[in-house]
Amino acid sequence: MPAQPTGDSHWSDKLPLGKFLRAKADALRIPPAVLLAAIGVVVLTIGVTGFCCLPVGVIMLATSGGKQDRPDSSAQSESRNKKMVADARDRKSESSEPKNVTAADYALTATQLRSEYVKDAVAADAKYKGKLLSVTGDCSTGGGHPDADYQICLYAGKKKHRVQCLFMGDRANAVEKIDFAKIKGVTVIGRCRGLSITPSFSFTVITLTECAIISAPPIGTKLDDEDIVRLARRAIEEAHVGSPPEHVKALMNPVQPTRVKEAIVQEKKTLTHSYGTRVNFMFAVRVDTGEWGLLAVTIDGTAHFPEGDL
Repeated sequence: MPAQPTGDSHWSDKLPLGKFLRAKADALRIPPAVLLAAIGVVVLTIGVTGFCCLPVGVIMLATSGGKQDRPDSSAQSESRNKKMVADARDRKSESSEPKNVTAADYALTATQLRSEYVKDAVAADAKYKGKLLSVTGDCSTGGGHPDADYQICLYAGKKKHRVQCLFMGDRANAVEKIDFAKIKGVTVIGRCRGLSITPSFSFTVITLTECAIISAPPIGTKLDDEDIVRLARRAIEEAHVGSPPEHVKALMNPVQPTRVKEAIVQEKKTLTHSYGTRVNFMFAVRVDTGEWGLLAVTIDGTAHFPEGDL
């Protein structure tokens, strides 16, 4: 006959380590069931945490192992990135820095480009905007620009009409060093951005970006008659009635007057600066200052009168 349990027996005694758990529960003065539940919660928490962290541990182990297998992978990756950036920069430089006129989609003068935009701006945009243009003209002004490191403007045949050429980086530095007073004509290649100012017969600005100088042959000290006439026409647009002789001479630089003559015309003193046989600048005495001021310009016998009042 099986032995009957004694009065001191407890259900926890039947569990593995039951007596141990009961002894601990008695020591803590808590029921064995409470201690067992607490142990279960702790085990469950550890199990869930371990399961969640397992993927992270695997990834860290794999990463750590990769670094040990390839200790120079980071440096190699950085080197590859630098090479890719350099290659992209070179491709951009090659695509945006044309080297010769044959790279242009169209070749024309600044005056021709301006005429097409004044005639029909929509048609001109459809034809030229976004295209590489080779544009030739005299440089009228140069200086800074908010959208570029340097700009020059090509004279477009009429007063205040300009082809604005924008330069960046090394090309801007090179252009800034050119003495355009000693340049006979400039050919610039750049991408047409279209009109910067609405076209009219008084003011038109057409902008080229990504520009590079194609040619800028020096004038030297000797010019032919056509060069002198071209400079004179530009001076008419840049000067105004009343401009002093020094200002006109600066506009005609590097050509110097071949003859200077004072005379009386209709009881008024006049001063004439002649440039060769085709160009004459006539000055009269200003009423307000008593100094010489530009009155008129004759080119091949035709009189031209700058804007303003003497």
